[in-house]
Amino acid sequence: MLINWWYHEAMPTRSGHTATEFSLVAGHPALDFVNTADRDGDRLVDERLGSFGALMRWVAGAAVADPEVVERLRRRGATDAGMASAALARAHETRALIHRAFRGSLDGAADPAAVADLDRALQRALARRHLADAGGSLRWHWEPAERELVEILGPLLLGAADLLTRPGEVALLRVCAGPACGWLYLDRSRNGLRRWCEMRTCGSREKSRRQYARRRAGR
Repeated sequence: MLINWWYHEAMPTRSGHTATEFSLVAGHPALDFVNTADRDGDRLVDERLGSFGALMRWVAGAAVADPEVVERLRRRGATDAGMASAALARAHETRALIHRAFRGSLDGAADPAAVADLDRALQRALARRHLADAGGSLRWHWEPAERELVEILGPLLLGAADLLTRPGEVALLRVCAGPACGWLYLDRSRNGLRRWCEMRTCGSREKSRRQYARRRAGR
């Protein structure tokens, strides 16, 4: 099920989204992570993860880490500016790696350099993944590395790599047709003709543009 999560004080951006809005509409957590920025091609035009606090709010809303992990990191970031700055930089770097890998697949052939960079980041993260006892049953545990956000970025890297190895899923990958948007999503619509990240933003803007053009042509 897709989840939409918003919080208040929304401000308009170039793509018609809102600067303080997180919409989880891509159909996969790694793609939703990519969509925390708007892009014009490969150029970033609007940044939603402008602070460590914003990153933690996205993580909590997207449920990509256990709540206790998020709370621990939130508390540490509030008291350690160096940790918060380093962790945010690593998140931005990881998001760029994932975006490059998906964009390569979107263009019809994987970008070898992007795949290699993603794989190196994934291998570093997997070195901190271990089996651990959880009340009598085993589960995967990510060894904490706060400045590198392994408990958050590790699962996102693993999820991105897993998605990229599924040809049927990669075939559903799309980029929003809205200007200065660049959001990625999996098109699971019945007819496979979804064009917009969200109809209420990019789709609505295009509808309004067409209506205006028709009115102008009818003068």
